[in-house]
Amino acid sequence: MCGVTTTISVVNQKGGVGKTTTVASLGAAFAELGKRVLLVDLDPQGGLTFSLGIDPEDVDVTVGEVLLGKAKPADAIVVTEDGMHLLPSNVTVTQAEEALVSRTGREQRLRVALDKVADD
Repeated sequence: MCGVTTTISVVNQKGGVGKTTTVASLGAAFAELGKRVLLVDLDPQGGLTFSLGIDPEDVDVTVGEVLLGKAKPADAIVVTEDGMHLLPSNVTVTQAEEALVSRTGREQRLRVALDKVADD
């Protein structure tokens, strides 16, 4: 039987409104329920990455390289101590954003990348 993948996005342009805390809490709750969880950090400061116990500066491959097509999502995903999977972030997201600003289809890159690991 094929599983169903559900995507939940937490977005807001304003900082300090609890996006990172909400995502970390939802991820932990779903993992506790036995769900397989992939959290995606798109913050250039790596807030979610850091809050899950991973130093953004120590990450070799990030969502930035995935968005640029320089790495496969599976090569960037790390498993947290809590058993959640994370597509980490650091300043490379800013570089990806700058490189993609004029490219056609840039708004589809994350979806396409996540489609490659959805069945995992």
